[in-house]
Amino acid sequence: MINIEPLEEARYHVQVDGGGKYLVDLAAYNHNGFCGCRDFEVRHQPLLEQAEENGILDVTSRCKHIRRLLFKLADKSNLVAPSPLQGG
Repeated sequence: MINIEPLEEARYHVQVDGGGKYLVDLAAYNHNGFCGCRDFEVRHQPLLEQAEENGILDVTSRCKHIRRLLFKLADKSNLVAPSPLQGG
């Protein structure tokens, strides 16, 4: 289960499966996203910082909080988006 608390634009507090609540900023790192969790800090952030330093902007490296948030937001947008078959 995922709990999402919207903050300002592109920023959320995210809690997955009853774990800790973390700040997720989807605009950070060229829209890859940033998360305040330990996994992101240790595994993903160094890779993204190195890619930025080398001018590589299309690197994707995301923790479960970012992945689950993006999935949930896409799922919600599919619920409200008009179907192409409906002429929307």
